[in-house]
Amino acid sequence: MKFAGDNYVHSRDAMRLTAQLVRLWNLMSDSAWRSLEEISSLTGAPPASASAQLRHLRKTRFGAHKVEKLYVQRGLYLYRLVPSPTGAKPWTQSKNNMTNEKGLNYVNRSKQCD
Repeated sequence: MKFAGDNYVHSRDAMRLTAQLVRLWNLMSDSAWRSLEEISSLTGAPPASASAQLRHLRKTRFGAHKVEKLYVQRGLYLYRLVPSPTGAKPWTQSKNNMTNEKGLNYVNRSKQCD
C-alpha cells in the first residue's frame, strides 16, 4: 500500500496505518451502516483516522471501493463500505509490499511468470 502526506514517514507510519486500514476493512466489509464514532470504537482508530481510511478506500491504489455516506441529523453521518466488484482487498494491491489480513507487513518474494 502506498500512503502519502506531508507528515507521513514510511518507517514510522506504514505498519500502523496498514494495520489500521485492515481492521477498518474487516469491520466495514459487511456493508453495514456505522458512524465514525462506532467505527473508531470498534477498530481502535481515532475518528479522524477512521475517516481518512474510508477516504483511502475510495482511491484506485486502495481498490476503488465505494464508500457511501448517509446524513442522519445535526452533523451525524453514517458510512457504509461497498467493496468493488473485483473484491480486491486494499492490502493486496501492491505486488511487492504486501500485508496479511492482520495488517502485518511482508515482502512478496514469489517469482512471477510472464
